[in-house]
Amino acid sequence: MSAWLASFYRILHYLSIDVALGACAGMYFFARLLDAPLSGMTYLILALSVWIIYTFDHLLDAEFSPGKLESPRHLFHREYFKPLVISALLATGIVLGLAWVFLPSTAIFLTGAFLAAMILGGMLLTQKFKEKLGPFKEGIIAFLYVAGLLLLPLMQEFESLTSWKWIHFALAYLLLAWFNLVYLSLLDQQTDSQAGQKSLVSALGFEKTRRLLFWLGLVGLLYIISLFFLLSSAYHVFTLIVLIMFLLHVRYFLEGKLSSEKTRSMLEIIFFLPSTLILLA
Repeated sequence: MSAWLASFYRILHYLSIDVALGACAGMYFFARLLDAPLSGMTYLILALSVWIIYTFDHLLDAEFSPGKLESPRHLFHREYFKPLVISALLATGIVLGLAWVFLPSTAIFLTGAFLAAMILGGMLLTQKFKEKLGPFKEGIIAFLYVAGLLLLPLMQEFESLTSWKWIHFALAYLLLAWFNLVYLSLLDQQTDSQAGQKSLVSALGFEKTRRLLFWLGLVGLLYIISLFFLLSSAYHVFTLIVLIMFLLHVRYFLEGKLSSEKTRSMLEIIFFLPSTLILLA
């Protein structure tokens, strides 16, 4: 990768644009799983919503962290605090307008707005009550992340709620998202500690968190492999995609050769993998 391309991707990474694109790939995964037709505009709405939420979270950390910020991502948000605040506010107005006009129903708009409010409220609460809520932060974010990916596909095909098969993949994605977030917290333990941020790692400690990730990875992989036997062959491509995503996470965790920022970038790229379903459309 050229230096210019690496620098360009680093900026996209600091801006959480890779996270937003990964979320779109995740929603596409569930849309294909549930055979729910979604317009291109709904993916833009999700991408903007995820970008706003992650930017808001990083801005909160940059402004209200009681300690010293050393994470490149947080330093970036502190340096460009005002432009990012203005951009996030403008994006919020745009996404609300797009959602009101292009989402299929008022019920979906209100449900999405409620979920976004829950996520933003949760971030404010974890900032306010770091000691008490810090250990639950990764689990809460993972649950709300998967709920956000499922919202439109499920409400678009409401009868899918009566089918239990999507729950298998929702649980697999939840385990994957939780593993991802706990692993990232483990990688950021030193910078988070210096910044005064609290997480599951600060509650359990480094070694106990590593053991948790080992067993979480083992249980997650065994569970996903079991889906090959529990579900019909029509679902095997979805199972294979989630399995590869989880395997890559476990591989990076066990090897531990890359720096924190490089590992974070690679883990975010892994979430693009569901977009390969486009090739099977």
